Amino acid sequence: MHTSRLVSVLVGLAVVVAVMTLPVVAAPQKQGGNLLQDPGFDLVAQSAWKWKPWAYTVEIMKPDSKKDPDLTQSFYAPSVLPSDPKWDHGSGGQSGAAAAVSGQTFTKFRGGLYQTVDVGKGARVRFSIWTNEFCEGGCTVLLKAGIDPTGGTDWNSGNIKWAAAEVSNNRYVQLVTEDVTAGDSGQVTVFTWGEPEAPAAHTAAYFDDAALTTTAASAAPITQATSAATSQPGQPNATAQPGACAQLRWVSDVTIPDDSAVAPGSQFVKTWRVKNNGTCAFEGTLNFIGAGNQMGGSSPAKLPKIEAGQQADVSVNLTAPTQAGSYQGTWQPRAADGTAMENLVVRIKVSAAAPTAVAGVTATPQSQPSPTPTTTPTPVPSQICVQAFDDVNGDGQHGGDETLLAGVVFVLSDANGPKDSYTTDGVSEPHCFADLALGDYKLTARPPANYASTTFDTVSVSLTAGIQPSVAYGAKRSGLAPAPTRADSVSTGGATSGGLLGTAGRTILIVIGVLILVGLAGVGGFLLLGRRTHL
Repeated sequence: MHTSRLVSVLVGLAVVVAVMTLPVVAAPQKQGGNLLQDPGFDLVAQSAWKWKPWAYTVEIMKPDSKKDPDLTQSFYAPSVLPSDPKWDHGSGGQSGAAAAVSGQTFTKFRGGLYQTVDVGKGARVRFSIWTNEFCEGGCTVLLKAGIDPTGGTDWNSGNIKWAAAEVSNNRYVQLVTEDVTAGDSGQVTVFTWGEPEAPAAHTAAYFDDAALTTTAASAAPITQATSAATSQPGQPNATAQPGACAQLRWVSDVTIPDDSAVAPGSQFVKTWRVKNNGTCAFEGTLNFIGAGNQMGGSSPAKLPKIEAGQQADVSVNLTAPTQAGSYQGTWQPRAADGTAMENLVVRIKVSAAAPTAVAGVTATPQSQPSPTPTTTPTPVPSQICVQAFDDVNGDGQHGGDETLLAGVVFVLSDANGPKDSYTTDGVSEPHCFADLALGDYKLTARPPANYASTTFDTVSVSLTAGIQPSVAYGAKRSGLAPAPTRADSVSTGGATSGGLLGTAGRTILIVIGVLILVGLAGVGGFLLLGRRTHL
């Protein structure tokens, strides 16, 4: 009897310890769990993925050649495959891999994956995904996440609501879309998008730990999540809805490139160059959508009329916060009929060391080409200020404990070639290239020995009246590219996905559980042996 009770106690304790050592899973969202299939791209065989690839391909020849493609304007189909495990976001997937969309050598790509899901007519849903990138040479990669409330499968549809970020430092960023309401089909389609800004030897976009969650109940029953690849025989996929004719795409930052240093409380003008990618002309407004800091910008601001296929400069007057730190604001262009288009982002670093921008500048949006003015203003010389910092943690951000870096060579060039150069001493920066005519420049940075760039190697800077751009360049010792971090940046909000305990925590629990079992087994054996001795 005593032996039976002892065995029962030991078995019970073993069960408790085993339960303790199981991975801890995050509680589901309040309105429901993840509706996606294979959200972590963890199925070992790519053929088993519940995602389908998409890609935009076009080859544009150089103006003076019929055989040589212009690789800065052309897009080629990427490869889609499971990534090396080191690129896993690290939330405990089965295979420890992410989805990699990888470009061909020295080409650009625009592509990603999509999945169509039954959510029920009228359901309110939100899409989020963790994204990362690699672009050899320091170029940036545009990463986007989108959701089409009609269930269409056209990546270029104007129905898609996009969240976007530019990443150039091998770090994971979570993209979170706005909530959308499923249309009459009761389906929505989620999309990922990767696009390097320039051809490079090796480029890739990584996607992991996607989530589609319900934020409000549907008007119709929700069926099992289904991708277009797994539709029932004889059941047609949702037909893509015709895209809105008003479509806009970001082209470049004309003023205040991302992470520019701006003096506290100074006024500046943020100008984006955009292109009408649609089939009709539109005009409308530029609206702050509550993501980040408005920086005193007037919302709505005027969006100029842009003809189909034409580029235009879109500007807002802003004021930097008075406290030092990094700030970001998201603005959404909307056509006059209310059609929402691709978001535009302003991101600055407020620093007392930054030069003070000219106050009282008025942003005047103009379509490209600009109309000929009635009077020709006298050109006003401007300047470009530079500084370099020792990016100890390799995150591409100038942290408060990271010092200025000596030995970085900056070369400023215009259309005629190199114009001026400067080598940092790590003390007297920022240095300003002064008395510059308005126009387009290229700034190249060369790090000192045993350092590698973590921000850029070459950046384009456009000087317009009243704007004095500041450029911060970072480099890290040893020449090693920064390793991807797990969750150090968030775009447009959203909580970190994954369990309550990380891999290390679960490992510790397992070790403790094994030690407890070994100890209990020893005690039990001792007691049984003692009982037999007395018998």
